[in-house]
Parts: sequence; C-alpha cells; structure tokens
Amino acid sequence: MEPLVRHYHGPVVRKLFLTGAVIIMVTVPFFQGIDIYPLWLSIFAIILLALGAAFTSRENRWSTTFDLAVAALNVTIFEYNAVNAYASAHYAYFTVSQVLALIFLLALYYAARTTWGVFRALRNQQAGY
Repeated sequence: MEPLVRHYHGPVVRKLFLTGAVIIMVTVPFFQGIDIYPLWLSIFAIILLALGAAFTSRENRWSTTFDLAVAALNVTIFEYNAVNAYASAHYAYFTVSQVLALIFLLALYYAARTTWGVFRALRNQQAGY
C-alpha cells in the first residue's frame, strides 16, 4: 500500500514544467544570438522538462526529487539570464527569462512541498503511523 501524501502537488509541477518548456521552445529561435548558451542546451532543457513532467508521480521518491532538482536548476539558469539581459539592455530577453525564472520558482516551491510530503509519508509509514 502506498503512503498517503498530504502535500502532493505533482499536477501543478507538471503544468509549470510544460508551460516553461513551451515558452522556451517558442522563444529560443528569437534569442539565439543573445543567449549565452548553445542551442543544444536549450533543446536539452526542453527534453528534461518534458521528462520531468511525464515522470512526476506520488509513488516514486526519485521522481519528486528529480522535479526538485530540475526546478532549482532552471530557476538558477533563467534568473542568471534575466540579470545579464537586463544589464545588457536586452529587455525582451530579460522579460522572457524573468517569466521563466518565476515559473520555475513556483515549480520549485511545489516540488519541494511534494518531496517533503512524500518523504514524510514514507517516514510515517515506516514508523507505523
């Protein structure tokens, strides 16, 4: 029997990941000359976000931990991009990067709550609660 996870936000994380992946996919051609990362890295990020969304499950600790790591990585990357774009006066790129950083910050929060809930439920189940 699977433990009861009171703080499961997998569907929210899934939607945020897919929203972020779509925004990256749609905007990457417009900012390719400005972006400091190679094109293959943007494509890899899209794939990573899609896989994170697809594998999100309350039944696997590794999937919630993976979501947490992917969200943290993306917050870091896109906030870094936003600050650099603002300093370089690339305001359209700044706006897109800042929106993505905010999306992944929300995903980080909900992924952290889910991960905490899954580990807490497992701990309670092992303790016999």
